[in-house]
Amino acid sequence: KVYVDGSTGSGIQSGTVIGGGGGGAGGGGATPPKEEEPKDPETPDEPTTPVTPVEPVTPGVAPDMAADHWAAEAVKNLIDKGIVSGDTSGNIRPNDNITREEVAKIVAVAQGLTIEGDASNVTDSASVSDWAKPYVSAVVKAGAFSGNADGSFAPKVAITREQFAAVIVRAYGFGESTDELKFADAGELTWSKGLVAKAVELGIVTGYGDNSFRPGAQITRAEAFTMLTRAMNLKAALEEAAGIAPTE
Repeated sequence: KVYVDGSTGSGIQSGTVIGGGGGGAGGGGATPPKEEEPKDPETPDEPTTPVTPVEPVTPGVAPDMAADHWAAEAVKNLIDKGIVSGDTSGNIRPNDNITREEVAKIVAVAQGLTIEGDASNVTDSASVSDWAKPYVSAVVKAGAFSGNADGSFAPKVAITREQFAAVIVRAYGFGESTDELKFADAGELTWSKGLVAKAVELGIVTGYGDNSFRPGAQITRAEAFTMLTRAMNLKAALEEAAGIAPTE
């Protein structure tokens, strides 16, 4: 045998056997390794269920208001104009009510009123939130809010539908109407009848599917924002027709 890689005591190198005979005539050499047959290329598995493409999601107006919400366009308009910003999480809370001092803020900003004052023009100024005092001062001074008979503003009280309609009509100077209201509960309207009638005439407010107006019900934020947007759009259209340049 012939060895490599190392030596043995007789001077013959030892190590790996690279050739050698054993049995059989001629002591044939080592059998070369058999080459592996090439494997067929792998074929990817066909999906058993067709993949359905995902439709792109249309972003909502706010985290809690989808783009297809009935009031979405009106709310987006107010957000774009900086009139409404939502709460600390950006939520609009469309089904919640809205307080009188919150209404004072959005009306004052929408009208471009001078925001100043400490609400000393109402008898319950101590109840007005500090952030709301300049807005309350502004809307009372402008005549949008008339307040209660005792001169109080009731800032934390949720505003009703008839009160909000009256505020919007007064704020934009639309006047009153003598048109007869056709709502099933029109008889519940007293002091606000002419103002609500004007809001209905101008398309600022509509009733419900059961032909009710629900004047004493607390207005939702979505309803309020929609009415305000309609009033703003109407004012812009009237000013455009009169050749008045729009204000920023």
